[in-house]
Amino acid sequence: MDKIPRSITDNYSGEIVEERINWLKKKTELELSCITEYSMSPQDTRGNIENFIGIAQVPVGLAGPIKINGDHAKDHFFIPLATTEGALVASYNRGMKIISESGGANPRLLNDETYIGVIIDFNDLSEVIEFFNWIDDNLNKLKKVAESTTKHGKLRHIENFVQGKRALLNFYYTTGDASGLNMITVATKAVIDIIMKKTKAQKYILPVTFNDKKSTSMNVIKGRGKKVSADVVIPRKMVEKALRTTPEEMSHSCYSNYLMAGATIGTLTYNHHFSNGLAALFIACGQDVAYVAESSVGSTIMDTTGDGDLYVSVNLPDLIIATVGGGTGLGTSKEYLELIGCYGTGKVNKFAEIIAAVLLSGEISIWGSIVSGEFTQAHDRYGRNR
Repeated sequence: MDKIPRSITDNYSGEIVEERINWLKKKTELELSCITEYSMSPQDTRGNIENFIGIAQVPVGLAGPIKINGDHAKDHFFIPLATTEGALVASYNRGMKIISESGGANPRLLNDETYIGVIIDFNDLSEVIEFFNWIDDNLNKLKKVAESTTKHGKLRHIENFVQGKRALLNFYYTTGDASGLNMITVATKAVIDIIMKKTKAQKYILPVTFNDKKSTSMNVIKGRGKKVSADVVIPRKMVEKALRTTPEEMSHSCYSNYLMAGATIGTLTYNHHFSNGLAALFIACGQDVAYVAESSVGSTIMDTTGDGDLYVSVNLPDLIIATVGGGTGLGTSKEYLELIGCYGTGKVNKFAEIIAAVLLSGEISIWGSIVSGEFTQAHDRYGRNR
């Protein structure tokens, strides 16, 4: 069986990368001229990728400016969106213009904690109850153990559930400007090591995978990562002129859509296309794209105000993002984060507010195009390779 060329001493050197490429060209009889064109050094990808061969290129469009009136994001921002879906950037650009001319988006960060789950087996139920009491008595000591493994992570509290002789623990952390899942896994393992020595625990599973990178009711209700909301009031005349519909039609059809979704499909939450904006931002800004699966849960609300204007809000309970670590420092990812002023320490809350405002713009624009009957026309104009 053929094996991918690797180097034990330096698997990121130019020589081994070239050897892999030549091996792949010979094996596939393809030129592979595009994937080998990139601006970063393979050495920079150490810790991000194994068996490096090149770069996947996704077009990036610029939308904006969007006016944002947040606690952390206060300015007009131009937004990079990486996508291959025609009409997406144009749609978000329209939404941003509408928001800006309506006074700006008003995002707020509501909570910030990430949890990781652990299952621990005991001999019987009484041992589980005894263990929960032990956790309460030793919580401060366990916090010190967890926090000794990281400069940025803080263990806030531990939540427990019981299923017969099995205990489920959710460890809740703050993780600074990192998404922090690796960080809190290491911290929690240090705590589990103490638990296995000091209690009657028999065995454990760390981490459990029921809540990570997937949509769950627990993540929606309790939140995970950044919990952020944003809203805007769009004047009636702006709705009629820019969206070619009315606040009443926007809000009524929005609720009709959600009612049908909840009654016949059983969706966890109700939004029009959070995943589009999130994926485009995540790819451009070096985020872990798999977290779109859980970060895209959330709701969009549209109401007609007493003055006849349109009120729109977005609510994201489960936003997993970072401005340090992971892919945030790689080449174009760093530059796009710098473009919106969100690269480095102390910037993640600003990034969360910008994301909420961007998704707000996308919800306004796409729903306006659907209600006005222009959705198909827009995709025919922008979304086809001619």
